Amino acid sequence: ARGERTPSFLGRAKAHLPDLLRELAELGYNLVGSFKLLSAARRFKPDFIYERYALFNFSGVLVVRWLRIPLILEVNSPLAQEQADLCAQRLGGLARWSERFICNRASVVVTVSTPLRNILTELGVDERRVVVMGNGVDPERFHGLRAAGDGVREKYGLEGKRVVGFVGWIREGHGIED
Repeated sequence: ARGERTPSFLGRAKAHLPDLLRELAELGYNLVGSFKLLSAARRFKPDFIYERYALFNFSGVLVVRWLRIPLILEVNSPLAQEQADLCAQRLGGLARWSERFICNRASVVVTVSTPLRNILTELGVDERRVVVMGNGVDPERFHGLRAAGDGVREKYGLEGKRVVGFVGWIREGHGIED
């Protein structure tokens, strides 16, 4: 479809691996990822690293320890549980342990919702590390504002209706019905 990225060779290859081999490959990528991140951080000399959580990815945790800088970890989903629910996981115990380990080694864990914060703390993540940065908008802040768009509204029959834009993936369980 228009606008979709073509997966890389590695991405396509990974999609065809059996679950166990895929998980082992993800673990093995820490060697490459840690080296790349450390090399970039030594050149750039950041004050902190901001990383989006990925299952089995210890690279950020290792690099910030070596550089003695903070790690801010953005967590959008409890990936170990998500993979288990999809029956696409063979190293479930290791996945749950690594998720807890990575989150507990971050200086701050940023979640997109209070329910996700609760899930992480129930999994054993230190609640003092977890902050919620809501994934959405406060409609009251935009009350009374009107962006130009009458032509588009008319074209799609949206006159007098509230229109919300979104860029990303909408999946079951994201609360789109709300």
